[in-house]
Amino acid sequence: MLTTLLVGGSMGLACYVWWFEYYAGQPQAAGMGRLMMQYFVGNSALFVGWLVQWLIGLRAAVTIASERQRATWDSLLMSPLEGREIVVGKLWGSLYAMRWLVGSVLFAWSLALACEAIDWGMYVYVVFDVLGVGAFMAALGLWLSLRSASTTTSMAQAILVWVVAQAGFTLLGTILAGFLSLFLLLVGAILTGYGYLSTSTALADWLPFQATMGGVRLLLFYSATFFLAYQCWKKFDYLVSRGLAGFILHPSARPHYLPPAEEPITAEIVG
Repeated sequence: MLTTLLVGGSMGLACYVWWFEYYAGQPQAAGMGRLMMQYFVGNSALFVGWLVQWLIGLRAAVTIASERQRATWDSLLMSPLEGREIVVGKLWGSLYAMRWLVGSVLFAWSLALACEAIDWGMYVYVVFDVLGVGAFMAALGLWLSLRSASTTTSMAQAILVWVVAQAGFTLLGTILAGFLSLFLLLVGAILTGYGYLSTSTALADWLPFQATMGGVRLLLFYSATFFLAYQCWKKFDYLVSRGLAGFILHPSARPHYLPPAEEPITAEIVG
């Protein structure tokens, strides 16, 4: 329903704008259509992006916990698939399941950009925000689903962590962007004193504060996404208690009751 509403509504408003702009020759009516598209598509872009991120995170949060409840998780662990293959498959599946919703959102925003209802800066930001934070929610949901046995617990934790991450990364991005702006102002003042720049704010004007803050915030989300995905793959066997393959007891770490041996003792669980 949401996909149909986004695609159908944006296409209807776009056709309205283009008809009165290029065929009927009524720019005032076309301007009214742009205002309507800006109100319904542009102003709601942030909230629609949040909805997409929640759905991706909730979908990923139940991907493993639901299999535990259906008693299908043990059969998957007994398959020849490695932990990395399972993690990559679950991550891709969580994003692939929301492909129509994500595609409809990008389609609606692209039509709004073509109709000049939103500008390029907002378009680039919302696109990278929904893709970056959506990938973060997929990795976060998978991590929580590996650690939780209940779907309700993992879903609630996913939304809670999303709220904390949004507030924390926004605050941290603001602080880092502020330090970067002050640094650019200082360098600009020094270069202005030597005659290399006309004004001390020339360097700071190249990187507007809002754009810098948004870029740093998205960079933090992308970094957290790679970290969570790596942790899911690296600690997969430990989180699911799959086994201790390749665990080696070195002579220095060997308990006192073990007999001395010339070769390290290898403990491996198979099956």
